[in-house]
Amino acid sequence: MISLFPKSSDQKIDFRVRSVDVKKYFLTQDEIQEALTFSNLVAPIRLVTTYFDTPDGKLFADQFRKTKRRFKIRLRQVGDSQPILEVKVKGSLHPQRIWLAEPGVTLDNGGREFIRTVIDTAFDPLFVRRIEQQLQEVATTTFDRSSYLDQEQKHQFDFDTNVLLSTVQSSAVMKSEYTLLELSSMNADLILPTDWKPRKFSKFGATMDLLTGERVRSHKLGLLSKLFEVRQI
Repeated sequence: MISLFPKSSDQKIDFRVRSVDVKKYFLTQDEIQEALTFSNLVAPIRLVTTYFDTPDGKLFADQFRKTKRRFKIRLRQVGDSQPILEVKVKGSLHPQRIWLAEPGVTLDNGGREFIRTVIDTAFDPLFVRRIEQQLQEVATTTFDRSSYLDQEQKHQFDFDTNVLLSTVQSSAVMKSEYTLLELSSMNADLILPTDWKPRKFSKFGATMDLLTGERVRSHKLGLLSKLFEVRQI
């Protein structure tokens, strides 16, 4: 059995020695109870992420095609804190970097100007202006997260429940019998039961599946239909 302890907001794991191994597992309550014990249960925190794109889906299409120079724009809120606008840029002068606006900045309250400032150095100014003016909300992911550490504080366990992926056309709700475990560790495979099999899954990739109707990398629509209830709006 692995003993887990609540993770406070200021606790951080030192992963500098080796690269972090992040694995994701869809587990039932029986599987969790057979392998893990909790010193104390913590109340989950709700995380809401809103993604933005142009009407023609330019930003999501770049993600799908793995365009070398691309960026992702999202608004993320943790619990009752103020939402934070994020711009994630890949390619050009920066292999990958995330810029964070001041808390409380939204798309229509200083956000467009912030986005223009961030991506102006990496993209054609006319393109940047068009993106800035046409951005709109296209998808949202919502879930409740409880975070724990093992006794030696080498492994972080994030348990996500009530996962909801939403677009203007459809939504997908994770089936109630599952909990999504995201394990951040230096050797994740060595500490878990051998019959636990990780899934190649991301909430963003699955949301792209819903929005585009495409199979993005390994995020198969078949996986969505097995673990989620997909509904047309």
